[in-house]
Amino acid sequence: MQEQIESVMTTQKTKSTQSIPDDIKKMSFEEALAALEEIVTQLESGDIALEESITIYTRGNQLRAHCEAKLKNAQAQIEKITGTNAGGTNAKGTNAEGTSTKSTDGKGTSAEGTSAKTKLATEPFDVD
Repeated sequence: MQEQIESVMTTQKTKSTQSIPDDIKKMSFEEALAALEEIVTQLESGDIALEESITIYTRGNQLRAHCEAKLKNAQAQIEKITGTNAGGTNAKGTNAEGTSTKSTDGKGTSAEGTSAKTKLATEPFDVD
């Protein structure tokens, strides 16, 4: 029985993330999150028939996907404004303090495969 439920839930999860209903698309992040929290409470109560729980689980998954998309969009906007990604690294591979975030393999070779000597020889520098 548990395997059947998990199979149905997996199928429903796949279907529900493919299309988000218009009423959910119109929701703000906060509205969708509140609706999702209500669904979680209903499901956790155990007072819902199996078919209805599958239906509301599907809607909950759609709400989750909507919230996730809203968060990704917000993160992209923040990265655009600040010029850094979620890890705090900018396009040059340095953090806010200007320290390189690129690792080396212990042989002086960075993750990009260039050694520190090669970088010094190929990168311009200021002479005062």
